[in-house]
Amino acid sequence: MANESNKELTSVWTPANIVTCVRIAFIPVFMIVSALSHASVAGTDWSTFDGPLAAAAFILYVILSCTDKVDGYLARSRNEITDFGKFLDPIADKLLVFSA
Repeated sequence: MANESNKELTSVWTPANIVTCVRIAFIPVFMIVSALSHASVAGTDWSTFDGPLAAAAFILYVILSCTDKVDGYLARSRNEITDFGKFLDPIADKLLVFSA
């Protein structure tokens, strides 16, 4: 009987990698919501500040940040660490931080 911890992964579409890709897909949504929370690009006129949209952008950022922990947990707990995940996860992290 083969040891399951030594199994060869045949697909890069593991749950952890899917979570990482979803995080990348939602970065533009975060950026749009964040940009819409200010009517002026300069952001100096606080009378044009939209509090509920800013709160939504903040909550979305927190959720997207937490997905980093989730995908790491999924990959390690299921022993599904892939080269694709090792490559894409740091990129997703940097994209999210840069977009904020």
